[in-house]
Amino acid sequence: MQAYARHSPDIVKSIQQRWLLGQWKRLRNGCVLPLVADFDLKTAESCFDDLTVLDVQPHNGRHLFRIVDHGKNVGAMYAGQCAGKLLEDTLPEVARAATLETYEHVVRTALPVYTVSKISDAQARPVQYERLLLPVGDRDGKVVRIFALLETISTEGTIERKSLLTDPQTTRQYVVKAELRVG
Repeated sequence: MQAYARHSPDIVKSIQQRWLLGQWKRLRNGCVLPLVADFDLKTAESCFDDLTVLDVQPHNGRHLFRIVDHGKNVGAMYAGQCAGKLLEDTLPEVARAATLETYEHVVRTALPVYTVSKISDAQARPVQYERLLLPVGDRDGKVVRIFALLETISTEGTIERKSLLTDPQTTRQYVVKAELRVG
């Protein structure tokens, strides 16, 4: 597995992702993690189309990531309604281990993780897939929820989001795999 580089938050390029990271940092209020009870999704309404909310459930020495809710762009990328499903059940086999490992890293470190992958849409157009994972905790300091803000960019303009993250041909090659130093 590719190691995580440690980066400052300025590696994040997306305005929406930077904004959500800023909200996360503000809600930490000097603690390791913001509390799940303090994170009001209404404040993230402007970026909800690209957001996924996942509950973290311990399971046999690892974790299950249950999708609680997601925006319409995420639904299109995962080929439909995913709320209530486990993340691992929505991923193609070729990408499952690498993707789940990043979520496990977030739980282990309680740090935000930012990844950038090069993938292709159904028309073979190049797509840069940027993902920001933000952990949220309970009063005991355990990660109980992850907010994932997923953004897609292409130099070719329009992309087809339909099944973008479930099509086996879109194997993820990480260009950036970073945990963020949030001081």
